[in-house]
Amino acid sequence: MFLASTWTLPSADRFGHVIARWALHHAARTGRLHVRRGAFHSALADYYCRVQGWTLLREVDRRGRTGYIMSRPAERQPDLLVRTATAPIATGGAGS
Repeated sequence: MFLASTWTLPSADRFGHVIARWALHHAARTGRLHVRRGAFHSALADYYCRVQGWTLLREVDRRGRTGYIMSRPAERQPDLLVRTATAPIATGGAGS
């Protein structure tokens, strides 16, 4: 699962953080081991790593811009207020 940077208005509700936590929870519930995340701003990547627990894997060049690729283990977020139904992941076979 890959989470692109979220663009939300600054708010005490921290919607971007809620979206990231939902992705970690969803990934864990569907059997994925990690969530990857990308950002194009070094300060944002630093914030994700320092405050939200992401690990910087590498920096990549994308059309003359530096992209920051991060990872974090998928894990359930028991106190997450947002819940969605989760369908099992198809594994192996044609069309997967």
